[in-house]
This record gives sequence, C-alpha cells and structure tokens, in this order.
Amino acid sequence: MKTNKFNKMKKHILFAIFSISVYYSYGQKLQLTEAATEFRNNYNNSWSSIPDSTLMAVQLGKNKTILLKAKKAIDESFLKQTTTPFVKSKDEAKMYYYRGVIYLEFMLASIFEGDLSLEDEIYDIISSSLKKCKELDVKNQWQNLIKTNIVRTSNSAINNGANFYNIKKYQKAISFFKISVLANSIIFKKDTTAILNIALTNQVINNHEEAYKYYKLFIQDLENPRVDIFYSILREIKLSDKLSDSVFIANINIAKNKFPTNFEIYNQEFSFWYDKGDNDKAQNALLNAVKADSMNKSIHYNIGILYFNQSEEYIKESNFEKAFDYMDQAVKSLQKALKLDSNYVDALYMVGATYYNKSQYYQSYAGEKFQNPTKYKLEMEKANNWKTNFSIPYFEKVIKIDPKEKATLKNLKSIYFSIEDTENENRIKKMLDSL
Repeated sequence: MKTNKFNKMKKHILFAIFSISVYYSYGQKLQLTEAATEFRNNYNNSWSSIPDSTLMAVQLGKNKTILLKAKKAIDESFLKQTTTPFVKSKDEAKMYYYRGVIYLEFMLASIFEGDLSLEDEIYDIISSSLKKCKELDVKNQWQNLIKTNIVRTSNSAINNGANFYNIKKYQKAISFFKISVLANSIIFKKDTTAILNIALTNQVINNHEEAYKYYKLFIQDLENPRVDIFYSILREIKLSDKLSDSVFIANINIAKNKFPTNFEIYNQEFSFWYDKGDNDKAQNALLNAVKADSMNKSIHYNIGILYFNQSEEYIKESNFEKAFDYMDQAVKSLQKALKLDSNYVDALYMVGATYYNKSQYYQSYAGEKFQNPTKYKLEMEKANNWKTNFSIPYFEKVIKIDPKEKATLKNLKSIYFSIEDTENENRIKKMLDSL
C-alpha cells in the first residue's frame, strides 16, 4: 500500500514538473509568437529608408510603439529560455533571429533619435543573436532572411550616415556607419565603404586615434592598399597626442616597403624627423625621396631648407666654417629645385636669404679670422659680393613674380640701404608703403 501510495505521489510530482515545464515552454512560445507577429506583420521598417529626416521622424513615431512591444516580448522570451531552454532547436533559432532583427531596428531608431547610451551593449546583442541563429539554423530556414535584413539595414545606415555627415552631425553619422560595419560582419563581409566613412568622419572632428584605427582597419587584408590611405594614417599619428613615435615608425616602414618609389612617403618621414629635431634622419629620408623622384622640386627645396636650418644651428655654436658649408649645400639643393621650376618663389627667396645670411655672418667671421688689413678687405668684398651680386637678383625676381611679398621687400630695402643705393631703396620703400 505504501509503495502504491508513493508511486501515485511520484506520478503527481512528475506530472506537476511536466506541467510547469509545459507552462514555461508555452509562455516562451507565446511571447516569441507575439514578438514575431508584431515585428513581421505590424511593424513598418521603411521609415529608415526615407530621404527626408522630418518624414522619417513622423513614420518612426507611428511605428515606435509596435517596435517596443515586439522588443518587450522578445526580451521576455529570451529571459525565460535562460532558465528553461527551448525543447526544439528550431524554436531557439527563431527566437535568436527575431531578437537580432528587432534589436537591429531598435538600434537604428535609437541612433536616429540621438540615444547612443547603450550603443555597444546593443551591438553585442545584435551580433551574438544573429550569429547564434545562423549556428542553430541547420535547415537554412533563416539564412536568407538574415542576409536580406542585413543588406537593407546596411543600405539605410550608409545613407543615413551620409545625410547626418552632410548636416555636420558627425557622431550620429559615425554611429550609423558602425551599424553597417556590424551588420555586414555577421555575414562575414567587410564593409570597406562604412569603415572608410568612419575614418574620414573621425578625421573631420579631430578624433585622431579613432581615425587611425579605422584607416588601419580599412587597409587590413587588402592586397593592393591605396597609398593615399597611408598618407592619412601617417598624418593622424603625427596629429595624435596619444599615439607613440614607435607607431609612426612601424607604419612608415610598412608604407616604404609597399611603395618604395613614392616620394611623398619619404617626405612624410622627413617632416616627422625634422619636427623631432633629428636632422640626420630627416636628411636621410629626403635623400631617399630624391632617389624615388629626382624630378620633384619640393624634395630639393626641402633638402635646401634642412641644410639652411642646420647652418643656423652651427652659427649659434659659432662654428662658422661648418655653417658656411651647410649654406653652400642649401644653395645647391635650392638651385636644383629652380632648374625644375625657375619661378619657384619659395626657392628663389631662400637662395636670396641664404646668400644674405652668409654675407652678414661672414663679415663677423672675417673680423675675427683675418688680422691682415689687406686680407680682411678682400674677404669683406667677397661678403658684400654675395649680398649685391647674388642675394639682390634672387630677391628682385621674387618681387617681380609677387610684388606684395613683404618679407622680400623688407630684405631688399635693408640691403639697398646698407650699400647706399638710395634710388632702389626708395623704389622698394614705395612698394612697401602701398601694401
């Protein structure tokens, strides 16, 4: 009797457990059905494809309540399955599909309305849900639907990102572009258009670290990366306060390996070392640039500037012989630039300025170096010759090309005053007064 009674009790307990299980399973499926019905039959996702933002807001307003209702139902279904899993994997796949696409729409709506507070959390929910659905979907029931939703969402996100970029709402633009990147990653596709747009938008708002990150992501795994993207990468590193010199050096080396004959890469390396005050490495970069493109006037000009600045450093140390040697090297490089473009105003000015400086410093040098009056007189004549026969012609050519070049006019006025050429001094003075 006791055994029969116990067995009856056991059956009641088992029945109760089974009933509870059926109840929870039924509740899950009921909420899943509600979420699916609301989203599939009642929700209109076309709002995100409307070009006009005002009309978009109106259409979203009509659909937001339905979207939130679907989201609430799918959240409840997901929560229950964590304690009482679905019996059939096809039901679980369905639940993850609707959770992914409902949150995808919710993300679009949130960004459009300016709520970016849960952005990263929602990205994780979308990605994990749709990937789980693909994993469980052994019969390929949901694969095409996932792809269709992702393509539609990606197109909407790109278009909305571009629209917000054009009205300078850059953070919203970035968030929309990120949705496209995320969505395409679920179907194992790299969205290079969205990635590049994120980099460019971050560049506009001076978020150099993020711009660098997405430019790097853009060229990752590309067989033939664009050289202009490397220019952007190097520029963003130099502008950043947080990216280290080692990051620049690593990237410049990658760029040189991929584009060994591109002079601009070496020019970027030159400016980096020049700004750091390492003239030897800066000079080496420019010599490599000359090898890459010997017919580029800017390279020869920059080499001239480098030599000129090095001469100034030696002047500070009173090492005049070394300074004059670097001035001569500067003139040679600048004249190479002028052979390529005889009207290159910057190079003309720098040749004139180099001869002028050499004349001035050489007079001080000669006074200490040469004690013999005859020798001293000859050396002073040499110094004046640099000023009158070299510096003046280059400066005059500059103002012939650009009569309003103020620094050149001031230098000419000073030279004509020093050699007592009153006529030319007055001519230049009138030009200065007219500015």
